[in-house]
Amino acid sequence: MPSVTSRLVAIVLAAGPSTRLGRPKQLLPWPPTGETLVRRAARVARAAADRAFVVLGARADDVRGELEGLDVDVVVNAAWAAGMGASLRAGVSAAAAVACDAVLVTTCDQPLVGEAELEALALAHAAAPSSPAAAAYDGTVGPPAIFPRRLFAELLAIPDHAGARRVLDAHAASRVTVAMPAAARDVDTEEAYLALAQT
Repeated sequence: MPSVTSRLVAIVLAAGPSTRLGRPKQLLPWPPTGETLVRRAARVARAAADRAFVVLGARADDVRGELEGLDVDVVVNAAWAAGMGASLRAGVSAAAAVACDAVLVTTCDQPLVGEAELEALALAHAAAPSSPAAAAYDGTVGPPAIFPRRLFAELLAIPDHAGARRVLDAHAASRVTVAMPAAARDVDTEEAYLALAQT
């Protein structure tokens, strides 16, 4: 799918230690496609954007191997243990250094989010390119989300313990939302993974 937003760069967050799960979620197999979660997320994100950066941290060498053959760039966040904010800043810094008008922030643990969902989000952002666009699910707004370049400074100011939702909330009056039930289910625990893998 070609990008409908001029120079859209995807950032796939895949640096966490998967503490609640007890094993690297990035390397979990996704039965419907036979890919690992990180490879699927990277492939889907790249299809929705003009370029993609995958931010790695915990088990970076092992996770990097799952991306072989994909047209994505790897960013290793040495400070991954500090929190999601540190990994988000690493990805935005990489994107800010290349020609792009907006970033699509995704995670590797929402395997029901596919190309159709990201295309709908990109279309919503294209209709209001100066505003952030985000998925709406379970009474909240969060990733996947698209941020125009004018908000990069705010993303780069996010503290280690926070995430992109902080910027979305700061712009609640102007943000665009897309109903995305698929984004509500993520892989945080073994039980959640097993339930999703059987869908």
